[in-house]
Amino acid sequence: MARSGNLIEPMMLESARLSCAEEATEIVERKGLGHPETICDAVMESVALELAQAYLRTCGRVLHFNADKGLLVAGRVACRFGGGSVLAPVRLVMGDRATFAWKNKHLPVKEIAERSAYKWFRRHLPRIRPLKDLECVVELRPESEELRSVPEGPRKPVGNDSSATFGYARLTPTERLVFQVEQFLNSPSCKKEFPDTGEDVKVLGARTGKDLTIITVAMPFLARLIRTEPQYFKRKEAGRRALMSFVKRRVGADFSPQVFLNVLDQPGAGEAGAYLTLLGTSAEAGVPARSDEAIASAELSHCGVQPVPSLQPARILWLMWGRSTTCWSKCWRRTSIKRCVDCETSLFGSRVKLATRFPCRKP
Repeated sequence: MARSGNLIEPMMLESARLSCAEEATEIVERKGLGHPETICDAVMESVALELAQAYLRTCGRVLHFNADKGLLVAGRVACRFGGGSVLAPVRLVMGDRATFAWKNKHLPVKEIAERSAYKWFRRHLPRIRPLKDLECVVELRPESEELRSVPEGPRKPVGNDSSATFGYARLTPTERLVFQVEQFLNSPSCKKEFPDTGEDVKVLGARTGKDLTIITVAMPFLARLIRTEPQYFKRKEAGRRALMSFVKRRVGADFSPQVFLNVLDQPGAGEAGAYLTLLGTSAEAGVPARSDEAIASAELSHCGVQPVPSLQPARILWLMWGRSTTCWSKCWRRTSIKRCVDCETSLFGSRVKLATRFPCRKP
């Protein structure tokens, strides 16, 4: 980096590798509004915005804080066709650092964080009732003396970290379609036609060569509005047809991708064979989630630009340069991963292109 006076000129880097759209294989995933990880990212961003605005109103400047750590602890429900009950609420833990006092002024950080989180849920996931189906736990702690002094110095903006990175890449056609599918399924018009569906929509699209081959969607149905197993599968098929119609309008007549909805369903298995939720999100009784990367990275991820995760390396999807084979590895230690446990493809004989989290399964 070049230095100009007291400022450091930014370094511009441009990737020389093929774009994703030119690769032989492309796999894109989007986690929608009600997905636990999206909830963590969105709520913590809302908390950060509320804190920044409160600091500006009270102190005339944004004081030091880091509000980008969130942990969503799954609740527990008894779910059945026709209804059910919440046995244990979802718990959202919000942590990291903030400024609690400035020039003898007390700043209600905990109250601001709680109010912001509950406000987000009321607006975006209204079926989740604050203090009944959801508990917020604020674990924000005071910042260090060294970092607290940063905004109390000169008026000109300064940073409290050594670097900042911004990235941009245009969406590929596959990324754009996956994004549009999730937006369609969570749109007001779709929810009006399918009020018995939840917001926890996850979409995965796969392209081989120039052909978009697969669109797979996981979308929950609301137990209180689905009274029988035959009704569930009837509504599911109606939803799949609407989804197929939407995809065909977007890709045109030249492509005919397979469209799947809730592929783990098992007719005849009752509630165990249907994707039912009480609140519209798997957070009610599913896998916990967390938000522990910079908000900018989370927002890039939501836009279809997938940064390589650096904090959760145990479950990894490996895509090899120059290969069409996709290998999933289960939760092995990184030092022991030599070959894919399913297809025996060498993992360290090729250059790794992308890493992201998926369950272990043979493609």
